[in-house]
Amino acid sequence: MKKLYFIFSLSIALLSVNISFSQDGYKISGEVQYVGAKNIYVCLHNQETWPNAMKELPPAPYTIITKSNQSGKANFAFSSVPRGDYIIFVFIDDNDNGKLDRDTMGYPTELLRAFKPSLSGHANWNDQKFTVNKDITGLSIQF
Repeated sequence: MKKLYFIFSLSIALLSVNISFSQDGYKISGEVQYVGAKNIYVCLHNQETWPNAMKELPPAPYTIITKSNQSGKANFAFSSVPRGDYIIFVFIDDNDNGKLDRDTMGYPTELLRAFKPSLSGHANWNDQKFTVNKDITGLSIQF
């Protein structure tokens, strides 16, 4: 009887741990509205990748490359996103080189948008971040 009780208790404990870990991965999804045939890069940055957001793409799986369908919409979905603060940047890769091109002053030369625009008009972590602590769906980014 003690052995059965121990196995039952252990099973419940392992199930609880599994449930708590599965709740740490969230989904972020939405659509980009853009009429054109170029690659669309949807980049999910956290506070660690944010300082280099204009220079390099975030690591996989936090960059999605997609194209618009005939109605001018491209869907995106990030899965298993840990709890935390994030920014979504989207750019149109006009010359298909796989990066956001900038001029000599460092300003983007390709179309760039953020899910949450900055109040100042410039990229700003505090203005543009949003907190992920549940699934976030239905985001819309328009060009």
